[in-house]
Amino acid sequence: MFNKGEYIVHGRKGVCKVEDITHLDIDGADKKSLYYVLIPMKNQDSKVFYPTDNDKIPMRTIHTKDQVEEIVEHINEIEPIWIENERQREYKYKEVIGSCDCKLIGIIKTLHKRGRSRLAHGKKITYVDEKYLREAKEVLYDEFSLALDIDKPQVENYIINNINESDKAAE
Repeated sequence: MFNKGEYIVHGRKGVCKVEDITHLDIDGADKKSLYYVLIPMKNQDSKVFYPTDNDKIPMRTIHTKDQVEEIVEHINEIEPIWIENERQREYKYKEVIGSCDCKLIGIIKTLHKRGRSRLAHGKKITYVDEKYLREAKEVLYDEFSLALDIDKPQVENYIINNINESDKAAE
């Protein structure tokens, strides 16, 4: 069970703050069940009510600073997620984004590489690729910014700088 005030990663809503844990007095809600009242970082004007005992959608606490630093240190070992069939690839992207897993990095790596390749051939990045790249970055950068206590726009530079540092150390 999560605590009030804690940040979590919700499989469909990304990083959320647990605003409250309460019983809901609205039609259709089980009056005896406890619900998390979640505020998604990507839309702080909205609230999500989610049963505390529901395990259909993965949820977890955000990673700690040490865990994020460890993930970034080993980022080059995370494999891109490439599937030739476009429908299967989109399904896999949805699955990974909803899993609350840092395999999001694999999506980001894949789509950056695919985007560069398409641009080199005079093509634009596809709408689907752009959509999933944006979603993956949003969830990952929200979590990393909280864990590292840095502004979200600084996360990408933090990752790049640390990859460069680990590459230099390996030489």
